[in-house]
Amino acid sequence: MLRLHVFFWLFAGIILAGPSVLAQEQDNPLKVYLECPDCNNSLIIQEVDIVDYVRDPNLADIHIFVTRTTSGSGGRNYTLSFFGKKSFIGQDHSFDYSALPTQSTTNDQEVLVEKVKLGLVPFLIKTSFADQLALNVKQPAERKKKNDVQLEDKWRFWVFEVFANGSMNKESSKNSFNIRYGANADRITQMWRVRINSNFSSSEDNFINDSIIITSNQSSSYISASAVKSINNHWSAGVFTSTNSATYNNIERGIGFFPALEYSLLPYKDAIRKEITFAYRAGYLYRDYLDETVYGKLGENLWRQSLDINVRIRQPWGSIFAGIEGSNYFHDWEKNRLDLDARINLRIFNGLSVRFAGNFELINDQLSLPKGDLSLTDILLQQRQLATDHELYLSLGVSYTFGSIYNNVVNTRL
Repeated sequence: MLRLHVFFWLFAGIILAGPSVLAQEQDNPLKVYLECPDCNNSLIIQEVDIVDYVRDPNLADIHIFVTRTTSGSGGRNYTLSFFGKKSFIGQDHSFDYSALPTQSTTNDQEVLVEKVKLGLVPFLIKTSFADQLALNVKQPAERKKKNDVQLEDKWRFWVFEVFANGSMNKESSKNSFNIRYGANADRITQMWRVRINSNFSSSEDNFINDSIIITSNQSSSYISASAVKSINNHWSAGVFTSTNSATYNNIERGIGFFPALEYSLLPYKDAIRKEITFAYRAGYLYRDYLDETVYGKLGENLWRQSLDINVRIRQPWGSIFAGIEGSNYFHDWEKNRLDLDARINLRIFNGLSVRFAGNFELINDQLSLPKGDLSLTDILLQQRQLATDHELYLSLGVSYTFGSIYNNVVNTRL
């Protein structure tokens, strides 16, 4: 069926295309804006690599818009719309793809990749790529990646985000106010991944009982920056820096600097579906404390290291993530922490899925705990961190879908 579709589009394009439509040069690939909130965009970008992806629809030659609705049987209906822009204005088309309720969303993403390829054919046949298309949608040889200097981008790959939100609640016996704001900046190229993040929050809660008012105030700030360079298909190196404060953790000011090295057991190009990585960080941490700690410190210089091992697998039968992180302070190896994290989503058989998530921490590194006994107010209002040697979180979910698998009707009425 896929080959027949491609043949149809090739034939229609050749008949309708005039000599002026072959204006796109092979060294200037089509610019595509991909808008698909329910897609694995990374997978599409990796597999459909004969176009350039842009972050603004006004910069694109083609705007791909994908929507998803739910059918009566619990299946998923995707509509892929391709809107031509600039020299392709008026050359729009769309088609649908229906997924059975027993199919995994991972399988959906793989089919959407093929649908995106198919939908690009009417545009590709009007470029110099047309000579390299075959009935099996054979892609041309991987084009040489352009470096940062060659690509014309006034923002130089930087993408920025600012955010803010607040809330207020007032009752006769309670009132509260919360605010959170920050900004992020990212720059991602084939060789570099640079991230700058900031997050600030403040909250005030007042509890009123007769003439007594109990007030709880908490605030935190966190600013981080990292730069990671791709060395080859298996190795990456980078540096992570941060500064933070948090009344809950008794930290007035913290500063960290951590060089890092990561090794991927599989080539990074295969990381969309399967990933096994080892990451090592070691560096310096300085802290000023709000109150004297249980170790008699108001500030201290620390050296810390950590090792992460992560496994991520995404397959039609489901997905698995498992990670283990061990860390310790160099001045006292007994001040350490072990963090185990697992998330599993499995299709047992048609219609039955099981979801499991768990996190377990062995905690022996609470250096910032304040000295002395906490007040009952601090404990009840959770204003300060409590001493503990472990933390456990578990969740389990099961879903089963049965009945007709052939209902592709979409009805969005009330």
